[in-house]
Amino acid sequence: MKKLITISVLTIAILLTACSNTEISPDKGQENDINITEVRFSGGHYDRWIPYTLEELMNEENIFNTGSVVIGEFIGETEFRREYKYDDFFKKDILRDVYATNQLQIVQVLKGDIKVGDVVTMDQRYDYDEKSGVFTVIGDLTPMHKGDRWIYFLGYDESVDIYFNLGNPAGRYPLPNKELMQNFSEFTKIIDEKEKWLSDKETLGLNAEKYNEMRGNGDIIFSGSGEEFTITVKGYPEEFASFTFDKNLNFRVLKTREDVNKDDEFIERMGAALDKIETADLGLFNRDDFNFILYAEILEYFNIEETDYVNPGREFDAKLISLVEKQTAEQTEE
Repeated sequence: MKKLITISVLTIAILLTACSNTEISPDKGQENDINITEVRFSGGHYDRWIPYTLEELMNEENIFNTGSVVIGEFIGETEFRREYKYDDFFKKDILRDVYATNQLQIVQVLKGDIKVGDVVTMDQRYDYDEKSGVFTVIGDLTPMHKGDRWIYFLGYDESVDIYFNLGNPAGRYPLPNKELMQNFSEFTKIIDEKEKWLSDKETLGLNAEKYNEMRGNGDIIFSGSGEEFTITVKGYPEEFASFTFDKNLNFRVLKTREDVNKDDEFIERMGAALDKIETADLGLFNRDDFNFILYAEILEYFNIEETDYVNPGREFDAKLISLVEKQTAEQTEE
């Protein structure tokens, strides 16, 4: 998996300065010949809830979940809003946050009460400063471009009358073209094969949060190395060789070294399938396995068909991602 530059929101606040408290500017980001001198990238999931399964993503107990899943097209030019706050240390206004908004027209309703033709205001966290050529991105999503179409799980914040995709990278997906469909079909077959293999493997009854808690308390102990590596979990009756995850992110026990080797084979095969998929096609700066698993489930669950539609902003997104990767490589060499 490719590693990208990660700069904290605080670092962005320190690096960028200005005099006014609020600035709004139109989007020039969808034009492929704009002058980008630097990308300031704060990848990750910042402050929004991240679902890792389709069940979590569609859970309507989430107060921000509208219950609507749509295919929408951006029909406007993106506007940016920059928030500044005076800093006593620097004795000046410091850029604290960036927001981008665009108008999304509903093309198709996959679930929910929203209507085809409705237009909603969508929010993302990025900014382009035309004067300096600096592109600032917070989160993992590529920009919104006029004419781009995406599958959206819509969230809504009533306090500011703004829609957004639920769960940052988990709530927006591309319309599948022929190549994507073929690659995800291959990936899905491997996942199904692994799920069948895991069906008789015991589960630890842990989720990621509980696992981290037990690790912190010393209730999960790793011992040895190589062929002698073992794991001991409080409450589980015996040591075992390792563990893996099923597609719902349940921990599954791998008791033997043979099981571990088999799991490694699945990981290698899944990686080879995913390497055929361009990051720009997914509209993500960072791509985790759960993104792929969710996308495969979404295509099947909503019976989404192959399309010839190509997002106008894809070329720009590919260049932006390439620039971030280049900066990452240069920083690593230093």
